[in-house]
This record gives sequence, C-alpha cells and structure tokens, in this order.
Amino acid sequence: MLFLLQFLLIYSSLAQLRYGNEWIVPSQSYAKISITENGIYRISYAELVSAGFAVDTVNPQNLQLFHHGRELAIEVVGEADGRFDSADFIEFYAEKNKGEQDSLVYYHASRANPYHSLFSDETFYFLTIGQTPGKRILTYPFKPTNQALEKYHLEEQLTVYSDQYSFNNSIGLVPSVQQSYFEEGEGWTGKYITSDTVARFSLKFKNRVNTDELQPILEFQVNGRSLNDHQLWYALDEKSPLDTVVVGAFSPRKITLSLAENAINNESVLLKTQTLKATNYDWYSMTYLKVVYPQSFPLDGQRSKYFNLRPNNLNQSVVQISDLSADHIVYIITDQYNLAKITSQTKQLVVPNTATQQRMFVSDEIKKVNATSIVDFPVLEPKGANYLIVTHSSLLESANQYAAYRLSAAGGSYKPLVIETKAIYEQFNFGERSPIAIRRFADFMLSGGTDKQLFLLGRGISFPDVLKISEADDLVPTFGYPGSDALLTMGLAGFPEFVQAISSGRINVTTNQQALNYLAKVKEFEQAVPDEWQKRILHLNGGHDKAEILYLKSLMEQLRPVAENQFMGAQVKTISKKTVTEVEAIDISKEVNEGVSMISYAGHGSSNTLDFNFGYCSAPTSNFHNKGKYPILFFNGCSVNNIFYKYDPLSTDWLITPDKGAIAVLASSFWSYPNSTQQYVYTFYQKLFTDSSSITLTLGKIQQLVNQSLSSQSGDLTLRSDMQQIILQGDPALHVFPLSKPDYVARSLFLQTRKSGTIIANDDSLTVNLILANVGKYLANQPVSIALRKIYTNNEVTSQKFSILVDAVHDTLFFPIKKELSVRRIEITIDSDSTIDELNEANNQLAIDLADWPEIQKSSVYPINALPDQLNPILSVTIDNRVIKNGDYVSANPIIQIGLTDENQLSIGDLANMQAYLKQCDSCPFVALKPQSGSAISSVSLMATYPLVQLAAGTYELLAMGRDAAGNSSGNPYDITFKVIDESTPIQWKAYPNPSNEVVQISFTLTGKIVPKTAKLQIFNSIGVLVDSYFVTPFIGENTVYWENLRLQPAGLYHGSLEITWEDGRLETVRGKLVKR
Repeated sequence: MLFLLQFLLIYSSLAQLRYGNEWIVPSQSYAKISITENGIYRISYAELVSAGFAVDTVNPQNLQLFHHGRELAIEVVGEADGRFDSADFIEFYAEKNKGEQDSLVYYHASRANPYHSLFSDETFYFLTIGQTPGKRILTYPFKPTNQALEKYHLEEQLTVYSDQYSFNNSIGLVPSVQQSYFEEGEGWTGKYITSDTVARFSLKFKNRVNTDELQPILEFQVNGRSLNDHQLWYALDEKSPLDTVVVGAFSPRKITLSLAENAINNESVLLKTQTLKATNYDWYSMTYLKVVYPQSFPLDGQRSKYFNLRPNNLNQSVVQISDLSADHIVYIITDQYNLAKITSQTKQLVVPNTATQQRMFVSDEIKKVNATSIVDFPVLEPKGANYLIVTHSSLLESANQYAAYRLSAAGGSYKPLVIETKAIYEQFNFGERSPIAIRRFADFMLSGGTDKQLFLLGRGISFPDVLKISEADDLVPTFGYPGSDALLTMGLAGFPEFVQAISSGRINVTTNQQALNYLAKVKEFEQAVPDEWQKRILHLNGGHDKAEILYLKSLMEQLRPVAENQFMGAQVKTISKKTVTEVEAIDISKEVNEGVSMISYAGHGSSNTLDFNFGYCSAPTSNFHNKGKYPILFFNGCSVNNIFYKYDPLSTDWLITPDKGAIAVLASSFWSYPNSTQQYVYTFYQKLFTDSSSITLTLGKIQQLVNQSLSSQSGDLTLRSDMQQIILQGDPALHVFPLSKPDYVARSLFLQTRKSGTIIANDDSLTVNLILANVGKYLANQPVSIALRKIYTNNEVTSQKFSILVDAVHDTLFFPIKKELSVRRIEITIDSDSTIDELNEANNQLAIDLADWPEIQKSSVYPINALPDQLNPILSVTIDNRVIKNGDYVSANPIIQIGLTDENQLSIGDLANMQAYLKQCDSCPFVALKPQSGSAISSVSLMATYPLVQLAAGTYELLAMGRDAAGNSSGNPYDITFKVIDESTPIQWKAYPNPSNEVVQISFTLTGKIVPKTAKLQIFNSIGVLVDSYFVTPFIGENTVYWENLRLQPAGLYHGSLEITWEDGRLETVRGKLVKR
C-alpha cells in the first residue's frame, strides 16, 4: 500500500483533494484559460464574450478563478457597479506548469528535477460565476515612511539542464531492472559526463552587493547515470577540490555551499566537477545550478523581475527601485492564491508583512491568455457504470459503437461509460495532461464498487524523449516509463500495492476504422459457437544458441501439463527454433488457419520482430486466413508490447488487422526476464486453465488475479516490473475459453466397411463411426452415455446403450453392426441418459438416412463426404493468357487471371478465398487487387479476372493465394515479379539449346506499349531453302516457338528469320543461326 499512501499524502498537500474534482460545482459553467508563461494576465469583456462565457447577466463580484482546485485572488476592474461592462476586465498573476503534480507519479514522491515538468508546460485556470463574492487581491497603497531602505534582496539565479532523460536506454545506461513508476533519479537532466572529463560550469553575478551579512549560496544537483555509486569531487575556480561526495548509481545528490569572497573572480564563479573513475562507466550529469546572492534593486532593463525580500523585524520593508515607472505593476506573490498588490506614485515601495520573507513580482508587461474555452463538467455516477471506456475525441465514433455493443445482451449487458481524456484531465487533474488524471478518475469510479472493466481505446505515449512534445499522439495516456496500464489503478480501493484495482485492457489504435475492425472481431469471437480449435494451443520458443533454445523449450514444456490436464484438456503443439541465426522465420499459418486458441512464445523479441519470427499477420506474404478463429497471444520476450510510441508494432498488427490475427495480446512493454516472467506466465496458465474459481472469468479479471497471487512476492524487483509492464492489448471483458460446463458435440456419423479396401456391397459387417468432440470443460474419468438406434423399413426400432470414457477434445468411436438392407435410418445420441449438464444440449444427436442402399453399397464410406477434406487446392496464375517467367515483361494493361481447382465442389462464394496483391517497388506496400469478374469453370474450378489499367513503367511484384471451402491453403503464395517499360527495346533472337539434335526453343522479347500485328518465323537451310515456318500471335514479354521438326532435318547450319509486322505497316526483321548436330 506504500504507493497509494504516498499518493494520498501528496493529495493532502494539494489542497486535500483526493479525486481532484471536489472544487467543481456541477451546476456552474467554467471558462478554461490556458497559461504557458509566468506573468500578469488580463481577460477583457470581449474575450469572455467571444469564448461564450455569459458575463452580461451576472454580478461580476461573484466571479471566481480556480487553479489546482483552489480559488485564486483576482482583481475585477469595474465590478463595483454590479455589472461587467465592455471596458471591464479581470487581472491576475499566473504561473506556467511547474510540474508540482509530477510528484504523484514518483514512487517516493521526490522529483529528480523540481524545475521541469514531465508532461507539459501548460496549465489551466478556471473562471466561474459563484453564488457568493469571489476572492479579491488586496491592495496596499503607498504610505510615506522614514524607515530605512532595504540594501538588497536575495536574487535567485537558476540554470536548469534538460538535455537528456536519465532513464533512456537509447542514449545511455539504465538500471538493470526498470520499474514503470518514476524512480529516484529518473527525469530530465543534463547530458551525461564521462569520468575522463572535468566539467566546468560558469556562473555570472549581476548587480551583486558585497556584504558581510550574507555570503552567496551555491546549490547544484547532479544525477548518477551508470550502474555503480560515483565518487564525485567538486572545486571552485582552479583551486584544489573542496570535497568528494558519493552519488548513488542513478540517484540525485544535492550539494550546497557558501561562496567566500575569494571564490568570486570578476563577479563570476567557476564550478568544476569530475568522478574518480571506479568502473568502465562512471557517468553522471548536472541537473541544475542555483546561486542565491545579495543583489541591488534596479530592474536593469528587464520588463519583469522577481525580488525576494529578507525578513524584517518591523514587519514592513521599504524598497526603492530606481527604474520603476508608472506602468509597472507590483504584486506580492509569496502565496500565489492570496495575492497582494502594492501601489506607489514614486520609485519607493512599502511592502507589508515582511516579518517573514516575501516574494515580489514587478512587471510592466500585460500578457494575453493563450486560449479560453467553456467547460461544462459531466456529472459522473460511480455506481452507474461498470464498463469504462476512456478514449480520445478523435475516436468517439468507434468508442460509442463499442459501448452500444457492450450495452447489448450479446455484448454482456454492461453499463458502459464513454469519456474523453480531455474531460478526464479537466475534471480530475485541473485540465493538465497526466496519467494521474486517469488514476483519479478510476479512484472516483471505484467509490461506487470495484466490479468494473477499464477499456483504454486509443494509443498512448510513454517514451520520455517525445512525451512532452507529442500531445497529439498521446491519445490515451499510459503510466510511467516503460508504459504500464496496470499502474493507472494499482493500489486503489484497498487492493495491494501492485495489483490493479480495475481489470484493464487497451487497443492501440489511432483511427476509428482500426477500432471498428477490432470490434467486429470481438463480436465474431463472442458470438461464435464453441469449437475444437479453442482447445488447441501452440507453443513457440526461440533462443540465441543451442543451450538457450533447449532452456526456453523446457520453460514451455513446464506449461504444457497445466493446459493439457484439468479442465481445459488442451492439445499443445510445440515448435522450437532450429538454427542459431539471429532471426529465424517460421510459417505458422497452417496451425493458425486451422485454429489455435492461444499462442505462447518464449524467446528474444522487440516491438517489430522476434528471434523465432512469424511476422505481421497483415502482410500478404503471411498467408494467415483465420477469420473467426482468433487466438490470444502471450509473449515471454522483451518489448513485444512496447506499443507506446508512434509506430505500429507486430503485436498491434495482430490485434487490429481485420478478419485475421489475434483477439488479445499479453506481453511486456519493456524487458522480460526468463525466471520471473515464466513465473508470471505459469500463474496465468493456472488461473486460466486449472483454478476452478477463475476459469470462467474475463481475461482482464484473470490478469488481475495473477497480480494478486504474486503480490506477496512483489519485493522481487524483476517480478514487480512484470506485474506492471505486462500489458493486455485487447478487451478486458473477453471470456476466452468456454470452460463453465462440458459440451459434447456430435460432429460426424458415417458407415464404413470393416474390411479395408472393399466396398460396402462386399462386406457383411460394418461399423457406425461417430466423431465427437468436447468443446467445453473437461472432466476426467467422466463416462458419457451413448445410445445407438436403428430404425427399419417396417418402423421397428432397436437400441443399444454404451458408457464410454472419451478423450478430452476429440474422439472417434466405432460401433460394429451387421449390414442389414432393411435398416432405413441410424440415429445416435450423446449423453442419452441426460446426466451431464452441458453448455448446449441441442448438439448431441446425428442420424444417417439409408433410403438408397444400391447407391450406398458402391462406396466403402457413406456418406462419401463424411471424412474431412485435407487436400490442398491448386492455384494457377496467367498474365495476358500466359504463364510468365520471373522478371518477364508484360504490357501496361495486363489481364491477370487466377484459377483455383479442388477435388471437392467449389461455389462462386469461394471466390472470396482467392486474393491477389500488387506492389510497385521494393519499399512500396502491397495493395489488394479486386477482381472485375469471377466465374465457375467447372464444379471444382473457379477463375477470377483482374484487369490492370495504365501501369506506370517499373518493376512490379504480384502475390496470389487461395483456399478451398474447407480452408485448406494452396500452399506458399504465388510470388513473381514483372516489368513494364514505355519504350520498345531492340528485339533479340535467342535459341536454346544451340547446337541441338532434337527440339530447339526460339524466343524473342517484346517491350513497350504497342503490340505488333503479326509475327512470322521462317527456317532456311544452309543453301537458302525454306524448311519450316510458324505464324505467331505476338504479345508483350517473352514469346516462344518450339521448332520440333529439327529432328527431321539433316545435320548442318540453319538460318532463322523473324518478321515482325507493326500496326503502322512497318516490317522489322531479326535473324539468327541454328546448328543441328
């Protein structure tokens, strides 16, 4: 509970706001005012009217301004008459986002850089019309006094370094285990400094007052940047080191020292630092330098300046600023929420309440706010919703459709709530962009009960180098770096510190169409009838060397019995990497297309590839066609779910590609660890397959239970990181496996001869063969009652009963019978005694009608299509009615025809199982081709035609593939390149083999846009006598003629003449020679 307790303690320091919305009065409208710079701001009547804020009919004395949930004192000029007139305005002092709330994302609530915001420099102030007078700025007019003038104030000169993010492995070293919550020393700092460098930092004083009362104070903070503690020395100017301090490996260390007068040279100080090299890497960086020193009071040309006044026992200080003008405005900003204004007609200011130090802001610059908009905060009812969709305004269309589905009976009859991240920022984080807003929102909704689902619909950004500048890409934030969706709710509502209080899932989408593609898959998945494929699991493992391959295979084998035994009774297939190449490609399309409910992987990985790589499912070359059979994927591999950036990773591709791919993906957003991640996966398998209390829960709830089971071991830092960083991509409300009850299904019933190789007519004994499956919960040692009924032509009925132990998933039962031609029907019933409570009781019966015995006796199996189709269809591809070679030339308007032939009947509807893709260059994407027409050549053959028009010159790649009605693939995709060129090239004669004594192949290639009218090939012997001729219908590309009559000719030299006739009447002749042995 430590993280939650620290979280609540910080809330306490921020005006005792737990949820961040306690200050909001729901019945009131608010004007949201954007601020990105410190300064004095004015908002005019015209600006408020333009923003839609109703000021004409209100009493301006009731105007209130809020920041971070606290009312801020303002000045409303012209409010005395009770009206807000056109010349009236609001004046206030505001500061940009200083990152005060960033402490909430740190585990120990200590920011590494207290002067730099992690998420944005923008903050917001909210103007509203209350029911009572608002807080106003106190004004202190000048009162002449004989009190002595202040000699100086305490100038704060600050230099902040924010060149690098300290925990960024792309530019430096990071801790060996990196948590997602922000850790000590994590944040923006300077560039790393190596141990062989003496770093020098120069500080220049301005208008310093040399006084014995106070020495200048130098404060600087360094940050460790490598794995070991650092011995850091520092010195002033060229003197010997003042001291050596220990800086933790990745920790900050603040050092403060007084500057004696002899340390100051020409009103400047030189700070030197260096580490005493202890390891190969002994890196650190400078985070900030701050010097506080006595300074005289002139503004010295600055339009705005801060003055820090020393405490005065008289509780009043007199300040003279020589260049103060009538245009300057002076505020006491010690308490930003309770400002005071000082007025004076001279260059002197009398500042009250200086018994304690006061901070003063002087400026002659009036700033305009960046933007003003009207906000009406939605009223949220924590008890009224249990399916929370957090999304972005650009994704509302798909989010609302998703909510409509979840509201429906088919979608689970949830009570959905759709809310935009902008609305969450406004209501729960004072308008500021931060994951804390979603955490507070979740905490608020949990006050109405914990049985909820959190669905994050949209991409988030976690990479520090782009987090602050990529607001447009950060549609739905994640928590921390590496990104963690679980941390958005971990430790809330009484849950353990590293257990998410709401089961959560995300789809990493940027468009509505991507989200709708996924929704279509969810509907299909949830409305599908349970089937055998849901009990098939595929295990894959990679590895860098043979030993590691065997080790990772052993990890996968530990999981096998968990899935195969108990309630799942799964069929697990394991495929291991065979080579030690860095990346070995594997084709798992056959397994995926036939159907697997889960693919588990152990090996090396990244966001876009695996060392045992099955690739992106959207790639046309992948040959994945698993519509309706969507598995969940679980990866024990680094960074596979590193989805929090601007690119599209492999895991997301499997999730959002329509009609294929996966339904959910679990993987780490950062590093995986063989032991702890394996422990996580093993626990997940137990909750998913063997724990009777969890096997029927949603996927998100199961992941929540996994963390709960492991929470007592969260002191193991690698396991703790797994608990945070294993991301669920997908809907958390999915029920993956139908394991609440058994479900026996009669799949096929057929007669077969008992003698192999004979037909039914020649066999007196037959078997009734029943193929059955259990697509639900497996209960070992549970006998199944089966009844076999024979109905005769005279309506007599005989019945037999059996009690059989069947396999967990799939079984074939054989019942011997005597062949009786008087039997007209055979019926079989599973669970004939009705002793098993099943998911579906309507799928337990099958029957065979035996009315046509003369036809039945002609085959060895009846019905003849009873056995499954396992033969692949044949694919054929022609371009312009010919089979081309790879790299051949084709016309600019080619006609592509793709044929599919199978041993079983094909229908026109099977044309949808044929796909063709074309790409124009190596780096270009494949584009799907749509057939212009399709036809049935025969009952077992189809043809699809794809005419292409006006192809530009270049090299193209064509992919084609097909499947039969049973889903069998035509094999590896047909893959060929062809060329299109605009201009005709010289025609060349080629003969092969040459010399020859049998048949010779004579070819010539035509290119360009125009096809010749005719072509004639003539063969002459050595004395010029014509011995053979051929007329050829020419086409663009390689044209071929086979001279078969060569074998009839005597040995010797022959001359060939190729005459090409063009459309314009032009005749072109090409000649060549042939030799007959």
